[in-house]
Amino acid sequence: MSLLDDPKRVASIDRSGMSRVLDETPRYYEDAWEIGDRVEVKLDPTHIEQLLFLGMGGSAIGGSLLRDWGYNQVTIPIDVVKDYLLPRYVDKHTLTFGVSYSGETDETLTAFSEALRRRCPSIGLSSGGLLEKLCLKYDAAHLKVPDGFQPRAALPYLALPIFRVLDKLGLTAGLGDEVKEAVAVLRSVGSKIKLSIPTNQNQAKHIASEIADTFPLIYCSRAFTTVAYRFKAQLNENSKILASYAILPELGHNEVVGWEGVSPEFSNMVSVVLIRDHGEPNEIKARFEITKELIGRKTDKIYEIYAEGQTRLAKMLSTIHLCDYISFYIAALRGVDPTPIKNISALKGKLQQKFKLQENIKNGLA
Repeated sequence: MSLLDDPKRVASIDRSGMSRVLDETPRYYEDAWEIGDRVEVKLDPTHIEQLLFLGMGGSAIGGSLLRDWGYNQVTIPIDVVKDYLLPRYVDKHTLTFGVSYSGETDETLTAFSEALRRRCPSIGLSSGGLLEKLCLKYDAAHLKVPDGFQPRAALPYLALPIFRVLDKLGLTAGLGDEVKEAVAVLRSVGSKIKLSIPTNQNQAKHIASEIADTFPLIYCSRAFTTVAYRFKAQLNENSKILASYAILPELGHNEVVGWEGVSPEFSNMVSVVLIRDHGEPNEIKARFEITKELIGRKTDKIYEIYAEGQTRLAKMLSTIHLCDYISFYIAALRGVDPTPIKNISALKGKLQQKFKLQENIKNGLA
């Protein structure tokens, strides 16, 4: 029997209880939408010419998902900044979201402070921390979300409240209906890949078992850029393995050539996961099929994931849900608790000792 089909063994590895969080994810999306519904944001949308999201790691995913969702639908530019430095173009016409689940992320606090000083229309999202205090000082709206999650597990709360605010402001349209469908699809997908479903009937367990001892390469089309990036990051943080991703059609102009030099020894160490859509354009479909043919000369470890759902948001969120489970199952197979992130904690601690950025922000609030 596979380890993944022994719930007691998995629970002994998953000491922090990530499995429970994954199972409850659809409900979190519903709750997160209601948080955005309850918050009143007094902004004039007619003066907003671009949207900017400031965030790092899991806290930045919501903005990136919105950028992908709105690619040919939202009529103003959407940018995501993962840095200390605020872009020069940001001004009073830039609706700026500072997103930090803990409210204590150095890069986000630094850039968001500058946005507030530039008098950008600004909204913060956090479970508390210095970010909430900055919003209070500058009379900026703040979306407060529940604490107690790892940022990467708090995706519903880091995305949906913002989506609801934008919908209320009229800067997006139709997100409410898409959220309803997405939650229904998430429940359907989750029921087929949760821990109690055996490996021979469970796509997430099957793929995890196949790629757990490899270096996964994730390939997708432009529409699933953030989904692929999220999968890569979840493999890093949950599974504690390295991974990479590339986007079609661009990878057909560079990465595909790298396969020419792959040795038999290296091909045994890598796997390829293709994130696809039954409704993908014919040009993208052809590129996927030709790419499969070319890399198939070097490896037979090629696995395809097809998005479920009818709307754009449902397809993105349901695929993320599947990939989150895959990363969780790989962690279990490797015998590592998926929740702790020792190197990130060590890095943050050393940087705080060296630069004391949070102390400087606290002094500015005094």
